[in-house]
Amino acid sequence: GFKNAPDDFAIPVFVQAIRALAGGSDGFSTKQIAQAMLYIIGIDPGFRFNDIYIDFLKKVIDKPEALATELGMEKYNLKSYKDALIFLRAAMVLNDSEIYPVFNYSHIAFEFAANTNDQQLALDLYEEAKAGYSKVIELNPDEPYANFQLGLMLSADGKSVKAAELLDKAYRYGSADIREKSEGLLKEVKASTKLDLAEEAIDQGRYQEVLNILDEVSIKALPAELKYKILYAKGFASKALGQIEEAI
Repeated sequence: GFKNAPDDFAIPVFVQAIRALAGGSDGFSTKQIAQAMLYIIGIDPGFRFNDIYIDFLKKVIDKPEALATELGMEKYNLKSYKDALIFLRAAMVLNDSEIYPVFNYSHIAFEFAANTNDQQLALDLYEEAKAGYSKVIELNPDEPYANFQLGLMLSADGKSVKAAELLDKAYRYGSADIREKSEGLLKEVKASTKLDLAEEAIDQGRYQEVLNILDEVSIKALPAELKYKILYAKGFASKALGQIEEAI
């Protein structure tokens, strides 16, 4: 995720001292110590003292991943995307089979990508969101929102066949809102797939096949640009076949 951590993240961490604070009288609560540990785990899941932190957390908190998720969502509600992702990443380290933190991590990464001016960060977040939604689907293949979101992202990447599969699943298992969105996007994806086949046929001079493919596509309610491309391809093929009136 975040390849360049701020300088203040590099402060040396004295593990035994931090653990001792939780039992001391210096005014630190167990929750505050846990929050600090979760933040460190989320910043660097490979940090060499994380096993000690995790051991401590599991001894003093029933489900530390639930606390990490709660803290992540608190930060998200404040639009502190970076901190939200750090806490949710910690939750995923603590329990990689829990769907809720992965789902929220993916959603926040997607939203963060859309709201940052840093192009490289946006690309990294976009890929993390895709990986997260894939993980959600691995944990629950029929989860409708994850299927819709990943289908949306793959359709934007030009991976129409896989996108159509995911959107079809979102339509079958989703709420009325998800079904409506999935249905509209699924029509676009299927039309785009047909257009790709038609353009390939044009390149190979198989003009009648172009018309056969595109005659199956309803252009109603498609975006204007996609509609134009389909009509242009049909017109081009009709003209090549000498069907001037149809081309016009």
